[in-house]
Amino acid sequence: MLTSIIVNYLKPMLSKGILVLIMSQQDATTGQFPYSFAGNGMTANALGIHAKPSDLDIYFLWGLAEYISATGDMKFLFDIVEFYCIHQLNTSHMCHKGTVLEHAKLSYYHLIRFIGIGESGLLKIGDGDWDDGIVVSTCL
Repeated sequence: MLTSIIVNYLKPMLSKGILVLIMSQQDATTGQFPYSFAGNGMTANALGIHAKPSDLDIYFLWGLAEYISATGDMKFLFDIVEFYCIHQLNTSHMCHKGTVLEHAKLSYYHLIRFIGIGESGLLKIGDGDWDDGIVVSTCL
């Protein structure tokens, strides 16, 4: 994460571009981000290994907050970014668009609604890079 903080100050347009790329992979209905993407917009979940990551929303919101904090670019919240559209190459289908703020709200909605809060009052753990050790140790 230190790298992204430094990039926000040294190459803010790079950080902004990465955030736009991430938002363009977000599902317009659920707010879910794919675990990965490749080629010309193909999304994946690492062959089912990371089918339910619980950290992607957290890191997106953190990255967005860091970018705005470092740059003061509040206008970015009102930029329009297209949601993921499986029919991007087929112009007969309309793809949904939203402001960066709407993407952030949908990400928070996904985090609370689909990941959820457990009995302890903390976020539930799915699978993903930061929590794999916890998931494996609780399954044993």
